[in-house]
Amino acid sequence: MDMVAHVCCGETTLLFLSIDHINEDGAEHRRALISQGHGPAFIYYWLRDNDFPAGFQVLCMNCQFGKSHSPERICPHQLRFNQLNGTVLANGK
Repeated sequence: MDMVAHVCCGETTLLFLSIDHINEDGAEHRRALISQGHGPAFIYYWLRDNDFPAGFQVLCMNCQFGKSHSPERICPHQLRFNQLNGTVLANGK
């Protein structure tokens, strides 16, 4: 099996990893899949069957939580990295 690494902090423990909808449309996507009679874990099959389309990334649960609760809607690790490197975020902050 190939090593799966998460895009932000590099976590590789499979139990800590999750799929992130980059465009923040995960709830809508889950509702659509459930309305078609699929369970919540069907996303993994959907990704595989759709050739892993753009718009998704692997995040650990900490980064997923941090992203969903930060005003900038990006992981706190990335915020810190951007601040240390003087990077301007897409929203101008």
